[in-house]
Amino acid sequence: MKDHDLFEELGRGSMGTVVRARHRGLDREVAIKIIAAPMDADALSRFHREVKVLSELAHPHIVRLYSSGVHNGQPYFMMELVKGHNLTRSLSEGPAAPVDGIRWMYEAADALAYIHGRQLTHRDVKPANLVVEDGGRLVLMDFGLVRDPRSTALTRAGALIGTPRYLAPEAIHEAGAAPP
Repeated sequence: MKDHDLFEELGRGSMGTVVRARHRGLDREVAIKIIAAPMDADALSRFHREVKVLSELAHPHIVRLYSSGVHNGQPYFMMELVKGHNLTRSLSEGPAAPVDGIRWMYEAADALAYIHGRQLTHRDVKPANLVVEDGGRLVLMDFGLVRDPRSTALTRAGALIGTPRYLAPEAIHEAGAAPP
């Protein structure tokens, strides 16, 4: 990542870390998801699937992918930096104004309808993966658990995948688990 100046960590998840950076060549701030090492074969496959899926999506309420690569043996991808905060933080500060809540629901549903129209399933829709930009636009993030029927299945049958508190009832039922 010699073309980037890395700044602070924005978040950390099971697959890696997201940092704010400046791309020198583009002269713009970006977010870079750096995959944690070491990676097993399934994690590496999920990473490649996330990059492939994001590269095919163009929607105002879905984070944009700029590029991907490997640096010092660590896979990464560079994406749009959405300056704002996730809905977990927004909702912890108190109830949203009804007009904002309605707009966010519409924008999230619009993004989900777009990906479902491409036969994709996000599988981890939760407040932490919905970021509200400082200007008010909602952006769906984190496609690491996306299901793409055009690709090889990475999840064994009956496995519960996603954040249990936010799983759809049918996903819990399919996995044979008790509701959270």
